Amino acid sequence: MRALSGADRIGYFLEYSHWSLTPTGGQTSLLNLGGGGFRIQGKNKYVRPFLDIGIAVGTYDGHPHNYVHKDESFDIMGVMLGFGMTVSLPKGFYVRPQARLAISPETGVGFGSVGLGYRF
Repeated sequence: MRALSGADRIGYFLEYSHWSLTPTGGQTSLLNLGGGGFRIQGKNKYVRPFLDIGIAVGTYDGHPHNYVHKDESFDIMGVMLGFGMTVSLPKGFYVRPQARLAISPETGVGFGSVGLGYRF
């Protein structure tokens, strides 16, 4: 196994997220969020924690449900912070649980997700 230098641990990330929530008998709330920046990643072969720091741009169109009690729509432009880990699985597959926080001067949005991928 080759030791990684500090430069090998820094990369880029670019992502787009689309979230929707439709409560029973209610209107759909939508979040569209894009982000990009730098990823600092651990160097373990099987479990690699990471920290993402970048910018976020998006829109939110919300309607009343369990977590939002009024109609509101706003744009998001600010900082994106994220963390998680990449866990290597057999035959090139991996699973990546992660959490994101997009913070602008007016508001903040946080969410988590789990992705499954394949390296080829």
